[in-house]
Amino acid sequence: MKTLFTIIIVLFLFASSEAKVVYLNNELSAPVISENLYTNWADAYAAVSAGDTIYVYGSNFDHGHVSISKRLTIIGPGYFLDENLETQVEKKMALFNSISLETGSDGSVFMGVSLTSNVYGIKFNNIVENITIAKCYISNISFTIYNEYVYNNIIIKGCYFYSRLDANNNYNGVLSNLVFANNIINGSFSVNEGSSGIISNNIFLHNTLNFGTSSSFEIYNNIFLNTNTNNFTIQPLPDAAVHHNISLTGAFGNDNNNFIAPLSTLFNTDENASTDAKYQLSQNSPAKGAGSNGSDIGAFGGPVPYRLSGLPNLPNIYELSTTGLVSGDVLPVHIKIKQ
Repeated sequence: MKTLFTIIIVLFLFASSEAKVVYLNNELSAPVISENLYTNWADAYAAVSAGDTIYVYGSNFDHGHVSISKRLTIIGPGYFLDENLETQVEKKMALFNSISLETGSDGSVFMGVSLTSNVYGIKFNNIVENITIAKCYISNISFTIYNEYVYNNIIIKGCYFYSRLDANNNYNGVLSNLVFANNIINGSFSVNEGSSGIISNNIFLHNTLNFGTSSSFEIYNNIFLNTNTNNFTIQPLPDAAVHHNISLTGAFGNDNNNFIAPLSTLFNTDENASTDAKYQLSQNSPAKGAGSNGSDIGAFGGPVPYRLSGLPNLPNIYELSTTGLVSGDVLPVHIKIKQ
């Protein structure tokens, strides 16, 4: 096990040579093998400054609720790791109950972590900007919206939501330049009127879609599977900014390359497909090549498709083996890695 930790640390030092990188594994006990390897969140967080990275190992134990008031990059190994092929040699997820983004966390990046709270997974508690949430397994994302609050440049991409995104209430705060792309979302999606941005290549499985009737979104290459059109609020149609979307009931209308398709024709029909792989397009899906610029509609289309298991864009060790024969002080170890 020490060999595996050493290999991973060396790989990530090569991948991140400028800012400080620390490692968090709450399944370890002291002494640890590196001065930058910590066994609890409080110590790891205290050890980093704005611009640094925390790599979180998968574990059977979550790190509870954490608050962040520094610009950090937090990276986990992904999710559904035991369901898809060639993911990680360790199949555990980097678990947090929830994360609150506080003043000072502007510019933070979250990738490959899993949020388990049924109340909120990631909560924007104050006005923060330039946040990227990518390839995460999330219960929900919640924004504290008051009259004066404007959240600028929030990017949410390649995530699997088992619940919702909620930025809508009785106040008038808005999301500005939101990018919500290549996500699979089980619950509702709701933002206040006056919000703006891009909503593309998502698969909306259930419940309410509320884009705000006076919002300014470009909405394209999405698949909407709810059959209840009463749960759908969008800028008045037809609208040239709403194009190349698929619904089961015509919720997007029939202009601007929006169209209806039967559910049975859209997705992978393999009964053994993983939780996220079952939303890959079938070979003859009407969503194939039907998007803008001839791209595929849905989470697996577009310039940066959804990646199975939310694997981070870093060296991922998916196979590790040894002969078990020691020659002198050397133990031969064979690893397989993919970016």
